[in-house]
Amino acid sequence: MDALKATQYYINRIVTDTSGMKVLLLDRETTPIISLVSTQSYLLSKETYLVDRIENSNRDVMRHLKCVCFLRPSESSIQALLDELRSPKYGDYYIYFSNILKKSMIEMLAENDESEVVREIQEFYADYYVVTPFLFHIGLSPSVYPLFAEGHSWNPGALSRAVQGLSALLLSMKRRPNIRYERNSAMALKLGQEIEYLISHESNLFSTKSTDKKTHLLILDRKNDPVTPLLTQWTYHAMLNDVIGINNGRIDLSYVPDIRPEVKEIMISQDQDTFFKQSQYLNFGDLGLSIKEFVDTYQSKTKSHHQIESISDMKRFVEAYPEFRKLSGNVTKHVTLVGELSRIVSTNHLLEVSELEQSLACNEQHNNDLKGLKAMIANSKFLPEHKVRCVILYALRYERVQGNATSELKQLLISNGVDTDHVAMVDVVLRYAGVSERQSDIFQNENLFSRGRNMFKGLQGVENVYTQHNPAVAEMLEDLLRGRQGLHWQERLPNLDPKARPPLIGNENGMFNQDIIVFVVGGVTMEEELAVAKLNAKYESQNVNILLGGTSADALLYLSDIIKQNGISEKEAAAWLDLLADTWTKREEGKPLVELEPLKALAEAVAAGSDNGVVATSRDMGDGEETSTSAKSRSDLFTVIDAFDIPTWWYDPGKKMFVQPFEKGDIMSSAESKAALFRQRYDLLKQRVMRNENFMPVSFSNQEKDRFYKLSTVDSLQGREGEHFLLFGMLAQLEEGKLFLEDKAGSIELDFSLMSSKHAEVNGLFTESCFVLVDGFVEDGMFKVEEIGLPPPEKKASTRAAFPSVNLFGGQPSLRTETQLRAIEVSNENGIIFLSDVWLDKQETMDALDTLFEGFSHSTPPIAFVFIGDFSSKPFVAGSGETTQYRDNMSALGQLIGGYPEIARNSHFVFVPGNNDPWGQGALPKPPIANFFTKRLSNRIANVTFTTNPCRIKYCTHEIVVFREDMLKRIRRNSVLPPTESTEIVKHLVRTVIDQGHLCPLPQRIRPIYWAYDHAMRLYPIPDVLILADRFDSYSINYEGCHCINPGSFSSGDYSFFMYYPVSRTSQYSKIPKKQ
Repeated sequence: MDALKATQYYINRIVTDTSGMKVLLLDRETTPIISLVSTQSYLLSKETYLVDRIENSNRDVMRHLKCVCFLRPSESSIQALLDELRSPKYGDYYIYFSNILKKSMIEMLAENDESEVVREIQEFYADYYVVTPFLFHIGLSPSVYPLFAEGHSWNPGALSRAVQGLSALLLSMKRRPNIRYERNSAMALKLGQEIEYLISHESNLFSTKSTDKKTHLLILDRKNDPVTPLLTQWTYHAMLNDVIGINNGRIDLSYVPDIRPEVKEIMISQDQDTFFKQSQYLNFGDLGLSIKEFVDTYQSKTKSHHQIESISDMKRFVEAYPEFRKLSGNVTKHVTLVGELSRIVSTNHLLEVSELEQSLACNEQHNNDLKGLKAMIANSKFLPEHKVRCVILYALRYERVQGNATSELKQLLISNGVDTDHVAMVDVVLRYAGVSERQSDIFQNENLFSRGRNMFKGLQGVENVYTQHNPAVAEMLEDLLRGRQGLHWQERLPNLDPKARPPLIGNENGMFNQDIIVFVVGGVTMEEELAVAKLNAKYESQNVNILLGGTSADALLYLSDIIKQNGISEKEAAAWLDLLADTWTKREEGKPLVELEPLKALAEAVAAGSDNGVVATSRDMGDGEETSTSAKSRSDLFTVIDAFDIPTWWYDPGKKMFVQPFEKGDIMSSAESKAALFRQRYDLLKQRVMRNENFMPVSFSNQEKDRFYKLSTVDSLQGREGEHFLLFGMLAQLEEGKLFLEDKAGSIELDFSLMSSKHAEVNGLFTESCFVLVDGFVEDGMFKVEEIGLPPPEKKASTRAAFPSVNLFGGQPSLRTETQLRAIEVSNENGIIFLSDVWLDKQETMDALDTLFEGFSHSTPPIAFVFIGDFSSKPFVAGSGETTQYRDNMSALGQLIGGYPEIARNSHFVFVPGNNDPWGQGALPKPPIANFFTKRLSNRIANVTFTTNPCRIKYCTHEIVVFREDMLKRIRRNSVLPPTESTEIVKHLVRTVIDQGHLCPLPQRIRPIYWAYDHAMRLYPIPDVLILADRFDSYSINYEGCHCINPGSFSSGDYSFFMYYPVSRTSQYSKIPKKQ
């Protein structure tokens, strides 16, 4: 039995039975079925010049071509085919279905073939996905075919697809098997009954000629071996599948930095790639030697091709060139893959993870395992998913062992920052695959005799410590093939009909001349495929063939499925779907089509944030008497957004809409990014100006007015001296001592002498790189400025109305409606405290903070404390004794906060770095304070975030921007025009920053900004609250609907701070009296 050859036989028939030039139409599911077993070049060699999807209605009409269709007989594909036949685009149609076609479907096709273009309809049973000759799967991923319904039972759609896939496999192999199932699995029994019914109902199709070989279909349940999917695998094929990911034969490496274009996506096929076929079962150590030999072979051939000294040499080179190019591509492909695997193994410390996994799976060493597991959980270098996997393995092995510490380990996971939803997987797996659910003693530790066997087994030699485990299915098959425990296995694998006398699965002498198809409900793993490949080779002399399959080729999807179907009632599910639809509408930028990948990501976010769809009420932010559920809801209400996580949106003036660039931002970006930075600032502000009522033509404006302002560009000024113009552009010093206005069309020197003579008002702080409006006229090649102003601001509501589906602020949209969020705001009268320059190296500061916390310990804790740097009175110097001191200062603050448990438990704590903090010097945005300095503090506080400078905060309907920089001093020092003195200087600053739509509108030489992250400095739309933390005197100002606050310097002043109240959208200045 060879699944690969069976499928290739059908594909070959499809493209060769129809001669001449042709088009091949596929559907969503047959496309990957073909791509796994065939190549584009092979199809071209069979005169298939175009491959397209049946769902694509925009194909050109080419009546001179024949059309070959290979489709699944699903409703969507049948409907697409009917639409095609009503308006045929090709001359003749040859239709092949991948499974049994219902009579009613044939009648529908006949009725709609009015042009009589259908020449042939056949059934070719290639309705399953072939990974290797010994491995297939049905493709039941949770996103398309969820496996479970209520309880441990089949989802009807998944059951139907599994029956279709298995029946197609049997028909393609021409087998009518004896069906057995695992006794303790209702799902295995149900699948077997459905297959048996189909075979009897379609007996004419399954009436294959009898052979000497018996065929057994063994249906197993993944719950009887939940261990194998949890282990890290070390063979080449398994690592590519589990570590990087293989999607229908394709490997996506586009995420790898500086990856070469030709290897961003790699095709893997043992049928087309000799090296992969030879190396797929090699472990990681042997793989390194194999790839070295491969490269050496390539280098030797390269040298031989360089020696062209005669016509015969040239002829030999030309003849070998295609093979040489293919070899070159394969070398590049596999060197890239092995290099990426090596990087991931090192980065994620997979060797250490695997060693602990294997110990948990294979050895009974409770104390050692528990000690190693605790050390792993406490170590931040390991990924959370690896920690959870190891805890699940521990829980499964030591479920009934005295001294079981599963509860302690779960708490340890949570205290070390692992998401509670991930920790919940431990209990879910125990519920579905614990010792009471399993049929076999997979750990051999349930009684004295099995423990003895396990101890003896542990003494045997193994290949290495990372490959000790042997899958349960391999042990079962080995016993059957060798004739051991025959009656035991036949009892565990009963026949569907207990009254019938089915053929025995072997005898005391073993199995001979038989075929075995093993199908695992819940998916198979590459470790099991390797075991089957070894068994096929080992028992080839007994004429036994084993074929392994499952609902999917990634058994970890089984865990995903059982999570999804765990404990959600029909009513809750309906509410959850409503919430999902509402959130999709808000989040996905008005996309008319629902796409799979974004929907999957959104569903996971909604499920995690809404607690199985139950929408939290205003009590979530109430008086602190909350359960863990409301604590989860609280985190959904208060979100901190890292500057490096803010989505990149570019305004496209041609499309008049926001678009996202193809390439993700990088700190080490190209010079093009610098030019794009200023173009984007220009385009963003100009579109805002042009939508202002004063700049809109009368016919487009809602206001009654006699005139409107018209903008001109620099290039339109030529030859028009004396005329008045209004220009928009950026101030730039293109020549020493001269100021120019620069727009996309050109630049012109500015003359401010008229403004000086008329004492014109200057409202704002104007520096180089500011964008301005200037009014004046041209004289002697210079623009005489009569007035200068900042671009008019735009209220938040107007921006949202213009771009309703674009999330410019960042962060995930809330799972609640705006009405619900406002209700939560109204019900909570607490505030958010902002403090800046909190010098933790000063005892006076710690005393003041103690007084602050003491004051709130007798009332409801604030929503949040936002601590803004500097956190040291002097600049941090790396490598000095200040490293330890800085860390100890942070620890002392954590200890201080921990002394007030109500505050520590119920308030959020946000830390924004300043210039004196590590590693504060350099460009903006500044990264968060390193975990080395903050880990002890984080361990003491439930809700703490160390974020970037600047950062953004979402609380209910409030959007808050926090920025720490001595902006007033910097911007005044670099102003090119003196501001009007009658206005407070802080009002000039606030107006400048908001009107510029940018936190730091200074030249790059004065205040560098990472070019690719300039969008993180934007103030568009205007936030509800803007914190401009500065050492200047504290203030609070309202401007254009934005409440602007400078908390002042907490430590160098009078220990002042601001509390902002979201319920009233007001703030209160407070200070802590100094102790006498």
